[in-house]
Amino acid sequence: LELGGKDPAYVLADAKMDHAVANLVDGAFYNSGQCCCGIERVYVHEKVYDEFVEGFIAETKNYVVGNPLDQATTMGPMAQARFADLIREQKAEALRKGARA
Repeated sequence: LELGGKDPAYVLADAKMDHAVANLVDGAFYNSGQCCCGIERVYVHEKVYDEFVEGFIAETKNYVVGNPLDQATTMGPMAQARFADLIREQKAEALRKGARA
């Protein structure tokens, strides 16, 4: 039984979009994205792709990055500097491939 893989999710064409977005954002960013069972890949049916992406972006804009001791913070720091470096590298690669930030 493998419990620490790439943890994909699939959004079907008939998905309840608000539910899918809220749960997949939470699944991806739980514990600042440092959970071994966190969502790492999301496959979205082409019929609902744009709606999902718009919802995902809107939901993530609600996150407040900051000091975890501040009640307004919803996402704290990375556990180790190397994790933050990895995220920076992944972001840079995504931007090179056409992603927008």
